[in-house]
Amino acid sequence: MSEATLEAGLFRRQFDDGLLDLLAGGAALCVGLGWMFGAPILAAVGPVIVAGLWPGLRKLLITPRQGAVVFTPRQTGKARQGMSALAVLFSISALAGLAAFAAFEGWLGPLSDIPASAYLMAPGLVIGVAAILVYAFVRLNRFLVYAAAFIGAAVAVHLTATSGPGADLALAAIAPIVIGAVLLTRFLFASGQEPEA
Repeated sequence: MSEATLEAGLFRRQFDDGLLDLLAGGAALCVGLGWMFGAPILAAVGPVIVAGLWPGLRKLLITPRQGAVVFTPRQTGKARQGMSALAVLFSISALAGLAAFAAFEGWLGPLSDIPASAYLMAPGLVIGVAAILVYAFVRLNRFLVYAAAFIGAAVAVHLTATSGPGADLALAAIAPIVIGAVLLTRFLFASGQEPEA
């Protein structure tokens, strides 16, 4: 096994604790609930707040039990590129989500004439693409399952001509939330409830 292969495997193992899954599902749930309850601020700001919890929760729950790993500049550069791509995608998706909600509510005048299915599918598709990017970044197959769930939610919205993607997104968010909670619970019990001194 080459050093690069070993390092890539160690990097991937950093995300086996389920925290990323749980927070990604929570962010998607915010988008779904924002659509369901007509609260675009929840759909736009909720994911940003949930994503902001990542460093603190990782430092509190994961790092004391798993330890901090220092990777080569090559791996950290790849990680930085992946995180940058996700940050850009999440920023675009927040703006697209707000624009879709505004168009759906008729607040954008002539843009409101766009077929409903075009913008109602957007949130699920964007979240699905984000899950594919995370898969490309960490190489964990469960993120392809999440991508399929969110893209499936987008297709369901199109096929059923519902009044919005909220319920479908909320249902799709259950997969990463449940899997993340199971993985995190397993990680915490396997490493002992208290962090190492």
